[in-house]
Amino acid sequence: MATILIVDDQALNREFLVTLLGYGGHRLLEAADGAEALQVARSEHPDLIITDILMPHMDGYEFVSRVRSDAAIADIPLIFYTATYRQHEAHVLAQSCGVRAVLPKPSEPEVILRVVHETLGLPQVSVVPETVLEAHAFPEPSALDERVSEYLAELGSSSNRVLKLVDQEAMHAARREGLDQIVQQLSHSLGNLQMVSLRLTALIELGISLAAERDPIKLLETGCRVAQDLAVAKYAVVAIFEEDGARVRYCVSRGLDEVSQSQLSESITRNGSLGTLEIDTLPKRLESLNGDPVRIGLSAAHPPAHSFLGVPLASSGRRWGWLYLVDKIGAGAFNEIDEQAVATVGTQLAIAYENLALYEEIQRNRQQLKAEVAERSQAEEKLSGILGSIDNVVWSVSQGKLLYVNSIVEKIYGRPIADFMQNRALWLDVIHPQDRAKIRNRYAVLQKRGSIRQEFRIVRPDGQVRWIEHRSKIVRDNAGVPLRVDAVESDITERKEHEARIEYLATHDALTDLANRNLLNDRVAQAISYARRGKTLLALLFLDLDRFKAINDSFGHALGDLLLKSVAARLLAVVRAGDTVARQGGDEFIILLSDLDNLRDIVKTIDKILAVFADPFIFDGQVLHITASIGVTVYPNDADNLPALLRNADTAMYQAKADHGSSYEFYSQDMSVRALERAQLENALHRALEAEELEIFYQAKPDLKSGKIIGAEALLRWRHPQLGMIAPSRFIPLAEETGLIVPIGRWVLRSACLQLVAWRAMGLPEITVAVNLSAGQFAEENFVDTVANVLHETGIDPRCLELEITESMVMNSAEQFIARLQSLKELGVQLSIDDFGTGYSSLSYLKRFSLDRLKIDQSFIRDIATDPDDAVITRSVIALGHSLNLKVIAEGVETEQQLNFLREHHCDEIQGHYFSKAVAADDFASLLRSGACLH
Repeated sequence: MATILIVDDQALNREFLVTLLGYGGHRLLEAADGAEALQVARSEHPDLIITDILMPHMDGYEFVSRVRSDAAIADIPLIFYTATYRQHEAHVLAQSCGVRAVLPKPSEPEVILRVVHETLGLPQVSVVPETVLEAHAFPEPSALDERVSEYLAELGSSSNRVLKLVDQEAMHAARREGLDQIVQQLSHSLGNLQMVSLRLTALIELGISLAAERDPIKLLETGCRVAQDLAVAKYAVVAIFEEDGARVRYCVSRGLDEVSQSQLSESITRNGSLGTLEIDTLPKRLESLNGDPVRIGLSAAHPPAHSFLGVPLASSGRRWGWLYLVDKIGAGAFNEIDEQAVATVGTQLAIAYENLALYEEIQRNRQQLKAEVAERSQAEEKLSGILGSIDNVVWSVSQGKLLYVNSIVEKIYGRPIADFMQNRALWLDVIHPQDRAKIRNRYAVLQKRGSIRQEFRIVRPDGQVRWIEHRSKIVRDNAGVPLRVDAVESDITERKEHEARIEYLATHDALTDLANRNLLNDRVAQAISYARRGKTLLALLFLDLDRFKAINDSFGHALGDLLLKSVAARLLAVVRAGDTVARQGGDEFIILLSDLDNLRDIVKTIDKILAVFADPFIFDGQVLHITASIGVTVYPNDADNLPALLRNADTAMYQAKADHGSSYEFYSQDMSVRALERAQLENALHRALEAEELEIFYQAKPDLKSGKIIGAEALLRWRHPQLGMIAPSRFIPLAEETGLIVPIGRWVLRSACLQLVAWRAMGLPEITVAVNLSAGQFAEENFVDTVANVLHETGIDPRCLELEITESMVMNSAEQFIARLQSLKELGVQLSIDDFGTGYSSLSYLKRFSLDRLKIDQSFIRDIATDPDDAVITRSVIALGHSLNLKVIAEGVETEQQLNFLREHHCDEIQGHYFSKAVAADDFASLLRSGACLH
């Protein structure tokens, strides 16, 4: 079975799903919020995640975004399980972040199992265990007043015992244990009260609906639905008979198909068990019917029946008909609790139906009208007690007089009930001034429509603003004359806050709060229209951070997210108020500059943007240096629509990045041609390794004292079948951008080691081979193991392998990589820093690196004979290396003057065309065999 992670800040919600899904044998994991869930998902890799949307610390949207941005867990399917959002809004949110399905709270267990199994691709479960269904169902409705009183009594008794224990000066261990037991009892009683409250809410809504309903069919349909839901039945039927008892006046059902319902209406009689319901006026339960409906007094055409629960519809001595349920879902038979709950519904239905009959006789018989008023008054008194225990404001008004309002109004509105009873205008006075206009004509709209639903804000005496959802119905007599208005009001402040958050996220990036692609589209469309009318320019800047992937790989996504937020803040600080900064995704930003008169304005802004990257970014003492590449396109010069402008800016950005970053490029037509060539080259590079188009050339490294070849550097080459030899400067950066540099780097490492084995087998002199490492390759968690495996597989002496790293690779995270360098040294390989002097090495770190060589960059060697500055730098690097007991090698040596300078200042080794260019492996073997010498 599957591993499923349940994410919900409510323990009861998690407990229900764990119980339900655990029945199917699934392995269940739990998390109370998004942050905890991310840790569990990354460590356990579940097959499915079911998450709430509204949670503290990290909501469901941000949690899903984090999951999708993490390659290791991005493909895990997700389901939203939420009771706060409306279904439409939840589905919109789900589609925007790749969530498979949305389950509303509450959902039937069968629905939950079906959606979960469909998402996992598992066969459906046809039967749900009774224990799960009972846990999911409403609390038992029987003797609700007594049940509430019982729980309140338990709470009062437990509270008194707690106070006695707390008042004692010294509490012994036994007393503390007793206090713990009482606290557990309190928790249990509160839980029971919560479950009873849910059942009461259902019955209250039923009472309000029945009291306001004047259509007998709709009244019976409402009662039929509630009875079926309360007892979790497969079929439910309500029948009302004519006064003579021979014919059915009304019959409604749920669960039956159209054919069965039609046959049922034609065949209903007062025979069998159904007949005894009205005779005895008592509920009746049957079980073990073996699918035979005839035993109940039903037609043989009725669907199979295995269990039966029937209650009479009777009130005030009048028998109207009956209500029956067939087949309890998830259990073999209906129980006593089901019987009591459905009997309550039957009584309410009977009373409501009798009220309808009485209303028809009002004009003919005044005495009957008084009896109905008295009966309804008693029902309202009982209902009043129930209404005081729910979380919604319930009120009734008739002819301008407030008949009733429950006590929850004091909690939500912050005012005493007496204030509302004495001053009806207060209902309007407390409404937020901006919302009063739409509320003033509420009664006129209510008279026209019959019912209304409104949302508005209220202002409490303490100044707090709360959102209210108002639902009201006008109750009329059979002649259409209004009798009263019943209303229910809910505090929806939390929901409205989250709806505002969703609306904001629809146009803004969740991480940086910058505009997203949706808002950018609107802004660009408006800017183009304005520029067209005013004959001005607008510019679209495509900004991409240089080397961001290396930072993310080295420091983790958390620090990468902090960096993106800081970059966003700096960008917003340097653009104008009317300009737009948007996040395209990843480390890409789009900047819209509008209402421009000339290109100079664009350049000034770009200079400001590049300047924000001059200062390092510092997070918890970690210093990060990062630059950006910017592509620029202009309307109307380059294009007149957003897709084309984005393509142009993207193309120009890649050109800027090709120029080593930290620069900008304006779009030109020939860039599109180069972009196409680059795309073709990238596609070809993906196939190059498998097609064996990559080769390794070797450049000799002679010792300056002896002149003998002591080593070689392995240099990657690409021999394209159509384009011929492609320069490394063209495809190495491309490989780094696409991530191909990592598998290519592993291939180079293994191939160079195998070549050493081959040369040794030829009897050639033993040398070292230096292999360059990329930042991505060096940052791999298992890189040290990879090197160890290659050494073991090839059997070479580890001292013959030299690994070259650049100083910039390790300086961004020196502390992290010092340990990795030490691990490599423990393998026995040699380490060198390539291109030394071009980065920003700290000497305090440099002396801690386990290095063997410093390699002077060829940019300093090129002019050492003519440029005093290059000469001073080269001498200093040689002296520094020797002071640290390191060998120093100069690359790019091409002239005798350069060679003499390096000899004079005691450089140890050289590399360059003066001695030998890079050659194929066979040619290098010939060079070794010939005994070629520098002298």
